[in-house]
Amino acid sequence: WKSFRKAYPQFPLPKPHGEYASYWEELRCQRPSRWAELLRRGGFDRTEPTALSVLPLQLLVTFLGPLGISLNRRLSSLDRALCRSTSAIPLSQFVCFVATRS
Repeated sequence: WKSFRKAYPQFPLPKPHGEYASYWEELRCQRPSRWAELLRRGGFDRTEPTALSVLPLQLLVTFLGPLGISLNRRLSSLDRALCRSTSAIPLSQFVCFVATRS
């Protein structure tokens, strides 16, 4: 735990990635609904978001080591099932947008 805290002193709220004043501002600005709005303002009339990952499975590996790897494997099919639901998009860690123009 000491080595983890040394490597990640801001955990669980990381520092913003330089563009934003705070972690919360960055989180608010990176929501899928905001990206969809930016795409619409950019001239795209159709945006289709797809969730790529909902469960933070890599945290299991980070904190639990080999047990986390095992849990990651067991939960990956659940994560894929959750990603197929459009209601998972706001909760997703990663979202891919396909945007088209008329």
